[in-house]
Amino acid sequence: MESAAPLLLRPLSIGEILDRAVTLYVRNFALFTLIILTVSLPMAIVQYAFAGSQAQSLQAAITILEHPTPPPDAGRPAKPPSPFGEFTAAQIGGLLIVIVVALVVVPLSTNAVAVGVAALYAGHVPAFGTCYAAVLRRWPSVLGTLIVWVGIGLAAYLISVFSLAILVGIGIGVVRASPALAIIFAALAVLLTLALLAVAVMAVLAASFSFFAVCIEGQPVGAAIRSGFARIFARDEARRALLVGLAYLGIDFGVVGISASVGIAVVLLLKNVFLQVALSTIAGALLSAFLTVFVAVYYYDVRIRREGFDLEADIQRLGA
Repeated sequence: MESAAPLLLRPLSIGEILDRAVTLYVRNFALFTLIILTVSLPMAIVQYAFAGSQAQSLQAAITILEHPTPPPDAGRPAKPPSPFGEFTAAQIGGLLIVIVVALVVVPLSTNAVAVGVAALYAGHVPAFGTCYAAVLRRWPSVLGTLIVWVGIGLAAYLISVFSLAILVGIGIGVVRASPALAIIFAALAVLLTLALLAVAVMAVLAASFSFFAVCIEGQPVGAAIRSGFARIFARDEARRALLVGLAYLGIDFGVVGISASVGIAVVLLLKNVFLQVALSTIAGALLSAFLTVFVAVYYYDVRIRREGFDLEADIQRLGA
C-alpha cells in the first residue's frame, strides 16, 4: 500500500463520526463502491435472469395502473397479474440459492471496505486487492461468525413471535376485564416494542463489530462475538450506540426511500425494468459502502475511547 497521512485517533462526537465517514467515503468513493459492486453486481445479474418473468408481470401491472377502467368492449381479466411474477419451481430454487450465496459473500465485501478504512487510519492508501486479501485470509472465521449470528437472529425471532403471542392473549383478557387496564397494557406494549427495536438496532452494530474484530483484530469467532456485545451494550456506551444506530437507520431508510421512488418513476415513465434494476443495484452499492464506512469509523471511535493505545498497536500491525 502507498503511504498517506494517518488519521488522528481521538474521541469523536456523533456529528464528527458522520463527518469523517463522509470525508473518507468521498475521497475513496471509487474503491469502496467497486468493492461492494464486485459482489452485488453479479448477484443482481443472476437474480434478474432468474426473475425474467417478473418483467412481463410488472409491465402488465403498469398497464392496469395506467388504464384502470377497460374499454366497454374489453373484458377485464379474471385475475390481475401479480407484480411478483409467475415463478417456476426452478426459478424459486434459483432465487433461494442466490439469497444464500449473497448472505455468505456480502460480509466479505463489507468487511473489505472496513479493512480499507483501517488502512486509512494506519496512514496507507487502500488497494482493492489488499482489502479483499485481508478478508479472504479470515474467511472461515467470517463464515463462522455469520452462522452464529444467523442462529442468534433466528432465536431472537422465535422468542419475539412467542412473546407477541403471549402479549396478544394477555391483551385480549385485559380488554375484556377492564377498558382502563387495556389502555395501560397498550402503553406498556408500545414501550416494550420500542425497547425491542432499540435492542435490535444495537444488535446490528454488535454484529458489525464482531465481523470487524475477526477481520481487523484477528480474533476467533467466540471472542469476536463477545467483544461485539461488550463494546455496544456496555453501560457507558449503550446510549451512544443507540443514537448511532438510529442515525444508521435514518440514512438507510432515507436513501432506500429515494431509490425506490426513482425506481418506480423509471418503470412508470420509461417502462424499462432493466434500467430500474441497474439503478437499484448501483444505489444499493453506494449505500452499503457508505454505511460500512460509517460503522467502521464508529468502531474505531469506540475502541479509541475504551482501549486507547491498544488500538494504535492494532492499526500499525494491520498496516504492516
